[in-house]
This record gives sequence, C-alpha cells and structure tokens, in this order.
Amino acid sequence: MFAPDLQLTAPDVLRVFHHDEPYLFLGAAFTTVGILAAAFSALRRKWDALLLYFALFAVLYGQRLWVQASLLGLVATPSIFLQNLRTAIDYLVPIPAFLFFNSLGFLSRGTRIAGYTVCVLYGGIAAYTLGQHAEPVCDRGVRAFKCRDRRAALFSGGTSTDAVAARRQGEPD
Repeated sequence: MFAPDLQLTAPDVLRVFHHDEPYLFLGAAFTTVGILAAAFSALRRKWDALLLYFALFAVLYGQRLWVQASLLGLVATPSIFLQNLRTAIDYLVPIPAFLFFNSLGFLSRGTRIAGYTVCVLYGGIAAYTLGQHAEPVCDRGVRAFKCRDRRAALFSGGTSTDAVAARRQGEPD
C-alpha cells in the first residue's frame, strides 16, 4: 500500500489540532451523551423510541464531527472509503433527527410525509455513496458528489446541476 510522504513540522500539526480542537471535544461529548442515552434505554428494558432516536442522532452527529475534522487526514491514509464516509454521514445525520421530532409529536401529517420522503431520499444517497465509488467534490462551498454514473445525480437536485456543468466543461466521466 502506498502512503504519501508527508513532511509536516510540529507547528503544522499543532495548528491543525488547535483548529479542530472544539470539534473533537464536541464530537466526543455528543458521542458520549448518545451512548449514555442508549444505555439508559437498554436499562429500562422497554422500547422508548424517543431515547433511541436521540441516542442515534447524538452518536452520528458526534462521529460526523470527528470524521469531518482535518486532523483525521493527518492520521489516516487517504482512501475512497474515507471520502465516501465523509459524504455519506452528512446525509445520515438528519434521519434520526426527523424521527426524534416525529416521536415527540411536533410534526403535522404533511410534514411527516415530506420528512419520510426526505429520509428515504437521504438514506438512498448515503447507501449509494457508501456502495459505489463516488468521489466527493466541493464546488463553490457546496458539498456534492460527482458520480461515474450520471444517473446517481438524479438523487439530489444540487448535484444534477453539477453533472450538467461538468459535462459542458468536457470533464471525463
């Protein structure tokens, strides 16, 4: 396996760490709260959707903060899976948040239908991103993904315009 030869100095590593410090702390705090909420739900031995959805959201959001940190790029070897995970976790976090608010009873019938539709859409995007070799691309500050198969761009409205723009520029599939 080929690993790039990085010549980083101590001030470079410290700068990256100090930049990511609050995100690493908050990620660990959210993950811990999520694990505690799941443990309390397991100790009660009763199905409590509210606690489980909260626990799932907290763990996913905490792990998202850790995976998005640039410090991970210094520690882990760059790979397609890591890039796909960074992209997919953005789509997975809102799903338990919607289910949490639904179990609280805050959503009307129309909002629930729209929310379930978005959950299925985001779940499909996340599954496709993790299952295929999609390459994440940041274009104009908007996180999107460029797929080798252009049909996947139909899953979300924002990436379909990126696919059309890429085709006009003559980028290879």
